[in-house]
Amino acid sequence: MRLVLASAVREHDSDFVARESAWRLSAAWIAIALVGLAWCLVPLVRGGPLWFGLVFGLPCVAFAAWMARSVVRLWRSSWWILRVRRDGLALRLRSQLNSDLPDEWANVVLLERQDVRRVVAERVDLRGLSHESAVNTPRVRLSFELTSPVRAEVRRSLERELDPGIRGRTHLRAAVATIEREDSLSVSWSGPSLRLEPSLRATLRELERLGYPVERELKRTTLEWSRLDRAERERRIDELVRSGDMLGAIRLWRLEHGGGLAEAKAAVERRDKRNAA
Repeated sequence: MRLVLASAVREHDSDFVARESAWRLSAAWIAIALVGLAWCLVPLVRGGPLWFGLVFGLPCVAFAAWMARSVVRLWRSSWWILRVRRDGLALRLRSQLNSDLPDEWANVVLLERQDVRRVVAERVDLRGLSHESAVNTPRVRLSFELTSPVRAEVRRSLERELDPGIRGRTHLRAAVATIEREDSLSVSWSGPSLRLEPSLRATLRELERLGYPVERELKRTTLEWSRLDRAERERRIDELVRSGDMLGAIRLWRLEHGGGLAEAKAAVERRDKRNAA
């Protein structure tokens, strides 16, 4: 297992390649832009105070304009997340939505074929929350179970990619990879912020063809918040803080500790500062 710069990865035409889908972000961008324009035009078409439409419409239009660069970049770029060949694979820890981060940061994990003990596909659903949040949205992930623990430099690289202190240079807090266990590296194939192509089923078939030990059955894991032990609940709150989902972290903190909104907000902000230190 090695951590290298993306420019150091050798690309071959015969590689199996998985990329981020541009369709989901494009649909969200169009919807936000249309809502913003509608709010701006309502006072002109149906009458009413112009300021009302501008107050609600301009923020949507401005956000759509900010997203436009990422949308165009997704369609025009050959940005890949996973490259696989018979002798090994390369996994990029950075979403293209975060491609404004410095290129000199090593963010690609190289795994030799013998490093991979098993490939498992899993659908994860976290239940037990009183309202919708990104944390309880079902997601599908592809996990590479390894013959040795994930190296510390890989963990540090992943933490840096999700560091909320540099959120101003990132977009939508997209997280491609996670480390669920010390000997497993997971790729988020379908989640709130991104979706990879081709499909997970097609990817499993191709990995099996290339000689990887694939478990074909899709595992379904339902995590009940109330049944998680205290350490696991605290770890998931910390994950949300590191990924920048402060609202989700505040909600889970209140579920775990009770208290008011101000108290929860202060506690989550303290964790954020501790993680950034």
